[in-house]
Amino acid sequence: MSSIEIMKEFDNLPKSVKKAVRYIYQDASYDQLLILKKHLAHAIQQKEQELYKKRLVFSIKNTSAFIHNLMKLGDYIATAY
Repeated sequence: MSSIEIMKEFDNLPKSVKKAVRYIYQDASYDQLLILKKHLAHAIQQKEQELYKKRLVFSIKNTSAFIHNLMKLGDYIATAY
């Protein structure tokens, strides 16, 4: 990824995230970095789990709907012939 692409990606982030990143680059001490790293890693992990569960539920619902429609189609074909 080029530095231009990285800057465009950065520009699309929320203002609060940009401020946090700038703070890390400019003012954060080593101890603050460790604290931030711990909290950010935890928050990211929690959000990933939440999104994974939602995607899994969505996938299960779609699969159930597909199977239901497939069964209805099978019934329709069976009664048509």
